[in-house]
Amino acid sequence: MRVFWTILLAMALLAPGLAQKARPSVAMKLIKMDKTTTSNPNESLYEVSLEFTNTGSELVRFNNNEVLLVDDQGNYHRVVRLRNRQVLLLKPGQSEVADRMFYQLPSKVKPKRAVLRVGNKVLGETGLE
Repeated sequence: MRVFWTILLAMALLAPGLAQKARPSVAMKLIKMDKTTTSNPNESLYEVSLEFTNTGSELVRFNNNEVLLVDDQGNYHRVVRLRNRQVLLLKPGQSEVADRMFYQLPSKVKPKRAVLRVGNKVLGETGLE
């Protein structure tokens, strides 16, 4: 019985360290954001360029269509021109710029943050001001 409790205690002490695999993380930096008008006066089109740096210890793969803009009212906006898809494969410490990401937002709101979301996981975010 003593062996059972010793093994159980060892597993309890070691399991948290084993279960905590390094989570991919990406530092993001705004390079450029240009606002233009559209044919609809109630909407604005933003062209965004961002730099991504893999700050984790694992390879990170994503595409620029997985970057969401968050406006000053907390609403999320997806890329509107998906044909400019750019796949990024970043090794640890590697940086790359993604450009030609277009977002259409109501004219009354301002973009505040960019969020890189792959599936359910947020890998990075940055302010846009």
